[in-house]
Amino acid sequence: MDEQRPTLQITWPFGLTPALALLLLATSLGLLEGLLRIPALQALLPPPSRGTGHAQFEVQYQNFIRYQRAHPELNCIIMGSSQTWAGIDPEKLRAAYLEAGGQPLDCFNFGVQVITSAEAATLAELAIRETSPRVVIYGLSVRDLAEYEGSLINRVSWVFQQNPWIRYRLGTFTLSGWLTEHSAAYGYYLTFRARLSEAEWRTRQDAAAATREDGFRVVPFGNNVGPILPDRAILPEFYDALGDYRPSPERLAGLDQILSLQNENLRVIVIEVPLPDATIAVFSGGKEAYPVLFSQPLRERVAASGALYLNGMDAGPFPDEEWADFDHLNTDGASHLSRWLGERLAEELTDAAP
Repeated sequence: MDEQRPTLQITWPFGLTPALALLLLATSLGLLEGLLRIPALQALLPPPSRGTGHAQFEVQYQNFIRYQRAHPELNCIIMGSSQTWAGIDPEKLRAAYLEAGGQPLDCFNFGVQVITSAEAATLAELAIRETSPRVVIYGLSVRDLAEYEGSLINRVSWVFQQNPWIRYRLGTFTLSGWLTEHSAAYGYYLTFRARLSEAEWRTRQDAAAATREDGFRVVPFGNNVGPILPDRAILPEFYDALGDYRPSPERLAGLDQILSLQNENLRVIVIEVPLPDATIAVFSGGKEAYPVLFSQPLRERVAASGALYLNGMDAGPFPDEEWADFDHLNTDGASHLSRWLGERLAEELTDAAP
């Protein structure tokens, strides 16, 4: 009787068909990843998202990356909320700085809507990890330091604290953050997901259309109606920030984090962004109390850190036709403020150029 010889058999733990399906899926994803990395195809698509849900930040970050690649001489970052986004024009600042005898100062305006000093500190860290500026200009006003809440500011605060990609970029590993940073396919998936929200996508398109390549907003806010105060019911958090001003410990800590960036290779300039008289009148105690309760403590805090404080109010007066709305300058007002700032920086900075 012939003895039957044993034969080697491979038994797939879940069956051959699922294994082949997984192999096919992995191959397809690899091909898709390679395809989405082709520059010619990327030029036809919207940029890959970072999954923040903050449409204007997504646009600004992509503007920043593109500007940095096209301008290796970039040595200056301008930061702040929408007041800075629409209020400091890098072109006008650079021109005035050079005319006043300064060395080349190439700035990108990284203004982001709604953020306070707490989120600006995170933004500064993100920007500095991407480039090595010699100058950081932080524009702020009372709402950046005030203790107040609202659904929008709470959402933005959560984004800057908990978004997986931001956490990954700042040193905390998250799988989603790693995929966002390293996978084109995952980034475009996030873009597709954002595209499903009509409101978010429209906001993203509007922000892109309103923003110049150097990050400056060229389209005035509020239909350029001038310094007209909104009704309290429309913007209660604005009235809360000014009408009952109390500095927020968290936002003061964010300011201190920005000030701590000051060193022998990096100058930090804090500019108090101007506000219209009608807006300052809402402040606790009125116009007379504003410099005592806000401007002077800010000046002292900045000076104690070794950074430079400048008060944008000193560039005034700003006539009504230079205001887009109750707290944003229009392009004429931004030109006014930016040229003054360029002249002041030429007086203060002697080693800003690389």
